[in-house]
Amino acid sequence: CGAGLLPASLVEQVPVINAHPGLIPAVRGLDAFLWAIHDGQPLGVSLHKLDADIDAGEHLISRRTKVRPGDDIFDLSARHYQNEIDLMIGFQQYLGKPDKPLVDPTPRPPRKRMPADLARETVARFPNYAKKFAWPDQ
Repeated sequence: CGAGLLPASLVEQVPVINAHPGLIPAVRGLDAFLWAIHDGQPLGVSLHKLDADIDAGEHLISRRTKVRPGDDIFDLSARHYQNEIDLMIGFQQYLGKPDKPLVDPTPRPPRKRMPADLARETVARFPNYAKKFAWPDQ
């Protein structure tokens, strides 16, 4: 439901786990999938405990989302979404034993919703992103 929708008083008292469609702390906030592509960041998903800040609570685990040769943005977004669901399904195994973030641990500020014109530009530039981040076929 999004960290901004829950009052700080609740997340301070009740542990809430969030699945975030970005590799935190590098990609925080809304439209993380598009912002990662726009900024040339690797794609992945993260589980973390909510706190009063946006996507800044205790990091539990992150997983990269594979970019396959020949992917279009729709193939990749479906795989990315499935990666997020798969991570949520087994969240209990990560409680009490957090893993290190997969990216530079320096937090970047959270982003707001990507403007529509910038989203169109990002989608148009996707083929270059896919070439840069494609994993070899296995």
